[in-house]
Amino acid sequence: MTDLLHRERFYIRDINDKKGYIYAQQGLSMLAFGRTCVIRIVEEQENVVVEVRCSNKMGIGIPGIIGSIERKILQRLKDEL
Repeated sequence: MTDLLHRERFYIRDINDKKGYIYAQQGLSMLAFGRTCVIRIVEEQENVVVEVRCSNKMGIGIPGIIGSIERKILQRLKDEL
């Protein structure tokens, strides 16, 4: 997980094991300022549910990049799981 996030330049800030959340944030740069990502991984019966939500609190950056990052992270997680 950490290698996957590091490839997208995200660094884990917090992990909530009880709820299955991983909170990550990108380093400081002009285009990535305020960009965060929340990953939720939980087991439901026989399946593993993975959700990825990214946001840019500052609203700086290229339109559509957040959705692209979400899809990349989700696809790589599916490949690994």
